[in-house]
Amino acid sequence: MIPAPPAVDAQVLYGSLAGSISDPTDAAVPGAKIEVTNLSTGDVKTATTDERGGYQFSDLQPGVYKVLVTMASFKSAVNERVTIVANNTVRFDTKLEVGDVNPTVVVTSETEEVLQTEPTSTSCRPPGRSTICRSRAVRDGIIKAF
Repeated sequence: MIPAPPAVDAQVLYGSLAGSISDPTDAAVPGAKIEVTNLSTGDVKTATTDERGGYQFSDLQPGVYKVLVTMASFKSAVNERVTIVANNTVRFDTKLEVGDVNPTVVVTSETEEVLQTEPTSTSCRPPGRSTICRSRAVRDGIIKAF
């Protein structure tokens, strides 16, 4: 009879990051994007919060990470130094602050406009180190310095 080898505990080479994202009223924020960046390797991983505002990364190499949380209509939240250790789970919960809603403006033009970059009539006096030139814009109350 051959004796069985002794039981060996498996060593996990990864750490985990988990947390929940909420708004100022403590309501869950589903659909928020969580981005973790390993500061020594530059590797980036992303996740999206579930319907309860929760997220989890279970396969992070030990090291220091930057965690960025983004969601439309909220200010981004960031933690520049989250240390992940093998065989451990680190929690990062945060409340997002309501941010300014920045609408996207699309500018279209059916005709090209020409921008005049040189004055049409200019007189400069007195000549010297610091010369102020006046153009037709003076009539309109605008003085251009060149």
